[in-house]
Amino acid sequence: MSIAPTRISGAARSTQLDQDWSGALKDPNRKIPLALTDDLKKKDPEAYKLLASLKPDQLTALKAADKDGSGSLSLKEAKAFLIKNGQLQSGGKYDTFTQALNALFTTAAGKTVDVRTPNASVLYLQVNNHTDKGTYLSNGARQTAERNALSTVVSKDPDKAELTGLDITREFNKGPAQAQKAFRDGMQSYLDNLVKTGGSMTGLVISGHSDGTNMLFEQANHSGYSQNLDIRAELKRFRDMESPAGSGKFPYKELFDKTEKVGLLACFQGGNLHEWRALFPNAVLAGTENFSPDAGSAGSPAIYGAAAAARQYYEDGGDFQKAEKAGRSAPNAHADGLQGRRGLQLSVPATPAEVLKAATADFEKAKKAYASAAADVEKAIRDGKGAVKPERMKEIYKLARTYESAASALKAAGGTPTAADGTPIDVAKAKRIADRLFELRF
Repeated sequence: MSIAPTRISGAARSTQLDQDWSGALKDPNRKIPLALTDDLKKKDPEAYKLLASLKPDQLTALKAADKDGSGSLSLKEAKAFLIKNGQLQSGGKYDTFTQALNALFTTAAGKTVDVRTPNASVLYLQVNNHTDKGTYLSNGARQTAERNALSTVVSKDPDKAELTGLDITREFNKGPAQAQKAFRDGMQSYLDNLVKTGGSMTGLVISGHSDGTNMLFEQANHSGYSQNLDIRAELKRFRDMESPAGSGKFPYKELFDKTEKVGLLACFQGGNLHEWRALFPNAVLAGTENFSPDAGSAGSPAIYGAAAAARQYYEDGGDFQKAEKAGRSAPNAHADGLQGRRGLQLSVPATPAEVLKAATADFEKAKKAYASAAADVEKAIRDGKGAVKPERMKEIYKLARTYESAASALKAAGGTPTAADGTPIDVAKAKRIADRLFELRF
């Protein structure tokens, strides 16, 4: 059974109609003429052609909304007729009216326009396991708090996007094969709808357990985690996918390229922003280098809020050089140790030289910190679980994961991560060590 994304909370429908009207007619003040006259054909042949494409009942429905009797339909009149208490009316004359607008807008814009479908959305991907009531890790209340806070952030975005949820929790809990199928089915449905309607994935939020690469299923009694989904590999699959197959067209890549902000609410994903940059080259990225805040805390949704604030600073006329500061000053961006022990990381589009400079500095810092724990790392790897105290194990794991991520980022930026003696760092080996330390934590 495929997983269909579900709308969680919506931008005001009146604003949605604003977007559709402006996008199709190129001018929010442009009115739709309601009479096929010779004068209209002469003065505005394009408008005449559009109007002539309508069915008689559709034209009648449009005329019913012309409250001032001017002979033309304005955006204000369309909204007053179609929207009540923020909701699009449906049934009877309202469906006919909607069909008429869809026909006009689709013809004018040259692509499918559906006034009931948002033009922009923020995809909220949830893989938080054990959400059922009665389980020891039941986290329904925490998920609700996170979702509500994200809805608030999204509702303030001038893009007027809609928060759209893809929750694959139940399938994800069953194992890697089920998790992969659920994600692929849901993501395919979501992306295809955006392509069909000319929509955009203006933002992406990923929530759940993670080791920085894989999304994790937590086993009973905190006994360990299973790597059930390599999230970046799955997203890359869609970015690189031809659709239709063999057509030479990559519509999903275009959607990824236009994504503006990405919030990585899962642990350690912020340590791999260079890999996320390859997926979303034009987005502001935010995530934690270490363990992320609990979903129910103010700090978790604030990660996406930081990305959104940084992006908005830029869109309001600021430059990307100062956008990170704006993101770090966003509401709750200091909550729950987000900019302390959790290591909030932000990344804005930058030149290769700027990326290399930042990656070099980050690696040197990580290398120094990791060197201070080298003896304990060696002891843990050699002697196994219990070789060092649990709290120290957690700490050296953080240092090892940060070291591995920093080395990988420097290498991706064109630099050469080297050890104290000048020999190149084996990034794959550093990852194996971090993965082993993660296993020994449980």
